[in-house]
Amino acid sequence: MSLFTCIKLILLCCICVIATVPKDIATWTWISGNDVPFTPGVYGQKGQASSDNVPGARRSSVGWYDEDAQELWVFGGFGCDSNGTVGAWICCFGNMIMSINVLLGLLNDLWRYKMNEGLWTWISGSETVNQLGVYGEKGISKSDNIPGARGGSVGWLVINSENKEFWIFGGDGFDTMNLDFR
Repeated sequence: MSLFTCIKLILLCCICVIATVPKDIATWTWISGNDVPFTPGVYGQKGQASSDNVPGARRSSVGWYDEDAQELWVFGGFGCDSNGTVGAWICCFGNMIMSINVLLGLLNDLWRYKMNEGLWTWISGSETVNQLGVYGEKGISKSDNIPGARGGSVGWLVINSENKEFWIFGGDGFDTMNLDFR
C-alpha cells in the first residue's frame, strides 16, 4: 500500500469515523528531526542534501507528498529558524497595547525529504524568520521569487503532462511591504 493511499485512508477515517486503520500504519516510527521543542533548523547549503540538515521545529506549515519521486515537501509555518529565533506579536486596540505574545516566527523556507535516501534538502526561502515576499511580475516565474513568511496556508499539488506545480493560498504572514497579516 502506498503512503498516498494510507494518507487517504487516514483522512477518510477522520472524516467518516467508520474506516479502520490498516495494521501496517497503526504505529508511528520516528524517522527524522529532534524530540526537543523549539529546536532550530540546520539548513546547510541551499540545494545540497546532507545528513546534518533538518527543518526547525514548526507548526501550521503546508506540505505535500510526491509519490512518483518518493519525496515529502514542507513550506513555511510558525517555527524556529537557524538561530532558534522566535517572534513577538503585539495586540493593540486603538493606542492601547492589549497583550504581547511570544510566538514562533513565521518561516518561508522550502524543504524536501527524499524517502529513499533519508536526507533533507533546504531548497529555497530564508533561514531566518519573518521574511518579506518577493513576487516579481504576475505570471512570470523567476528563481528569486519567493512567498513571504507565512503559516496556516492551504496547498495542493497540480500534476499535468509537462510538470508538477505546488500551489499555496492564504495563511497568516508577511507581504512585500512588511505588513504583518496575522
